[in-house]
Amino acid sequence: AEEREQNNLLILFADEGQEIITGAESAFADHRAAGVIREARATIVLATQAYTSIHGSLDKRYADVLLLNLSNELIFTVANHDSAVIASKNIGEREVVEKSWGWSAGKRSYNYQRKIKPFFEAYRLRKLPKFTAIIRHCEKPFRKKLIPPINPDGSFPKWFTCFRPDYGLRQWFRGKPQPVTQP
Repeated sequence: AEEREQNNLLILFADEGQEIITGAESAFADHRAAGVIREARATIVLATQAYTSIHGSLDKRYADVLLLNLSNELIFTVANHDSAVIASKNIGEREVVEKSWGWSAGKRSYNYQRKIKPFFEAYRLRKLPKFTAIIRHCEKPFRKKLIPPINPDGSFPKWFTCFRPDYGLRQWFRGKPQPVTQP
C-alpha cells in the first residue's frame, strides 16, 4: 500500500475507444503497446458499444491481440450477437452434467453427458437489465452486479431510489442529501 502511494496512477479513459485505435504495423502499434502500458502499471480504459467496433479500426488478428491485453472487463447489455459471443467466451465456461432419460424394453434408462457450457449464453448477455454488469477481473472470478447511477454529488437519483428503495435507505444511512427535484 505504501509503495502504491508513491507511484503515480496513470489512466487513459477513452470513450468510443475504437476512435483512438490505429492499425499501424510498427513496433508502437496499439495492439502491441497495450501490453507494455499494462506492464508499466498504467491503465487503459476503452469504452466501446461492441467488441466488433474495434474490428473496424484494426485487422481481426490485431484486434484479438488488443482484446487479450485488456484483461479486466465491465460487460453491460451487449449490442450485437457477435459481441455477445466474444463476451461469453471471455467470461468463461464450466462443465455441466446433462441428464436425459427414455424408455427401452419397458424399462426407464438414464443417460448422463458431460458438456462444456458458457457461464452466460450470448442471448442472456444481450438481455441484461439496465445498470447490471458482469465484472470480469483477470485474477478473480466474474461477478454479476448492479452498478447504480449516481448524481454529481454522489447521491442516487430520486427516480432510482423510488425504483430501488434499498438504495434510498443506504443513502439515508450515509447522510447524503436527497437530490433536489426541479419543479
